[in-house]
Amino acid sequence: MNMNNHCAYNEGNDIFHVVGGNDFPIRIYLWSKGLTFGQDRAYELEGCSEIMAKVVGSDRKVAVKAQFVTTNEIRGLVETGSLPIGDYGVEVVFVNGSGIKKRILQHGVIRVAPCNDASGVQEDSCIVNLYVDKERSGGGDVPDPTPGESCKPDSELSETSENCVQNRVVTGAIRELQDYCFPTSLEASISPSSAEWTGNSVEVSVSFRVFRNSKPVVADTVQIQFNGETKTLEKVAEGTEKFTLSTQGYKSGSVTAKKGSTALSSGLLWLL
Repeated sequence: MNMNNHCAYNEGNDIFHVVGGNDFPIRIYLWSKGLTFGQDRAYELEGCSEIMAKVVGSDRKVAVKAQFVTTNEIRGLVETGSLPIGDYGVEVVFVNGSGIKKRILQHGVIRVAPCNDASGVQEDSCIVNLYVDKERSGGGDVPDPTPGESCKPDSELSETSENCVQNRVVTGAIRELQDYCFPTSLEASISPSSAEWTGNSVEVSVSFRVFRNSKPVVADTVQIQFNGETKTLEKVAEGTEKFTLSTQGYKSGSVTAKKGSTALSSGLLWLL
């Protein structure tokens, strides 16, 4: 679900003073902002769902109790018993008729004062005006984006575009950056070494590891070759394969791996 965040205008909202521990009624009005003074319109809450109003501070939020919603107004009660002394804002979150989740927040609306400082304390309701949308130049309300139309994704990264971008494009760019900063590497070894071979034949273990920045990377394929014998493994990051070899004559072996378009090679493991 998308979330639209709005910083509400600080218009018509004088800070409301209350002594800590005293509950007070609150009335929150939602508006669509016009370009011309006096052209504000009530933001209809009919058809909206999951409407929640809260008083918010730097380290806590308190839900408005007993909420009652009409047209563009939310009424309720704020219990200040759990609110420390300080200034607070008002937040409203709801899902509009198009399924878009919206969050409107205005700071500096309420001041909770200590009981020994009752200067400016008000006994009436706290009234808050929050503005959800602005009008476009030329008039007309800015419509809420509908699902599937709120973002037309770009097919490549851009320094100037303000559109969203396809997931695969971002993933590809991140992978390219990873490959540049931390190239994928392949290590391979054989045990026992040729200096330790005895008899006419020997069983050797070939171990390999594909990694980036010391962390395992799953390769698409890993291929191990020894004197015409080949073993191919799929979707592995590390492992060990055994081969039985004659100790007589020339021997060579190699390990290669492929990850996407990246091909890796351990080089020649040994010569004898």
